Amino acid sequence: MNYLSKFRFLNVLIMAFPVLFLHVPHACAQQDPAYSLFMYNGLAINPGVAGSAETLSATALYRKQWAGIKGAPETQTLNIDAPVWNNKIGLGISIINDKIGVIDNLNLNAQYSYRIRFGKSTLGLGLQAGMNNYQADYASVLTNPKNPSDNSFGQNTSKVIFNFGSGVYFYSKKFFAGFSVPHIINQKLDEITDENGVQSKQYRHYFLSAGYVFDAGENYKIKPSTLIKVAEGAPMQVDINSSFWYKETVSLGFSYRTNDSFTTMIQLQLAKKIRIGYAYDYIISSLSRYTTGNNEIMVRYEIQKKNNRILTPRYF
Repeated sequence: MNYLSKFRFLNVLIMAFPVLFLHVPHACAQQDPAYSLFMYNGLAINPGVAGSAETLSATALYRKQWAGIKGAPETQTLNIDAPVWNNKIGLGISIINDKIGVIDNLNLNAQYSYRIRFGKSTLGLGLQAGMNNYQADYASVLTNPKNPSDNSFGQNTSKVIFNFGSGVYFYSKKFFAGFSVPHIINQKLDEITDENGVQSKQYRHYFLSAGYVFDAGENYKIKPSTLIKVAEGAPMQVDINSSFWYKETVSLGFSYRTNDSFTTMIQLQLAKKIRIGYAYDYIISSLSRYTTGNNEIMVRYEIQKKNNRILTPRYF
């Protein structure tokens, strides 16, 4: 197989692999989006994070995965949350639009967190409920480009499903740890059943995260963090990250994702209210020969109370 043929084959595979993973018996993929800047996107995976910024906060992320490959994952995320009722309650909303190949999944969740104070630390007990608008254009997958009428995947799917999740989030000024299950029910994604009686499902995911801030002199801070993700039927994935901050205004970070990528990150606190970030993933898996890597952009906005100093960027 020559290089051109390999590239065409890969494009077909990328378009088809969501279908293959979801319909092969006893197998599934990690369906929830991956984030390189996960430490600043906690609300997307853990409802216990709601209100933890101690102010009204909004975070927008755009992620383009496997640049250069047609049908590769592309994700837009918007998180908004705030503490209410004397900071005893956290409320949030998370909107995630995730497209991969022929599958487009719009996820909308409302989050609630009951916040318990322990001196200088806080425990958030979170719940979320929401819906997924799941659409799959299976009919567009051509397994035989020379014969467009030869379509092995058949009918399209459009379905709205409902789910709920939970999470806990414990944090102080210099530490955080969280555990969450964003969607608890393994909901069916369509009514298509293969010859073995297997249907597509929204598989349960488990997230465990932690991080700490170390002072390294008057102007410097070192902030390591980690995220462990487990999806039912898929290998465990671990992200190990460390960021270096100068005067809490400029940050350079590095990360490793098991069997997948190395990441370089940069962040800038432009003003008291606005922070921007960028992450680039250098792929180390077998896909590296076909893609230039992953790109992720973040913008975070926080409402400051009068006479309040810049919020410390502890929210990894």
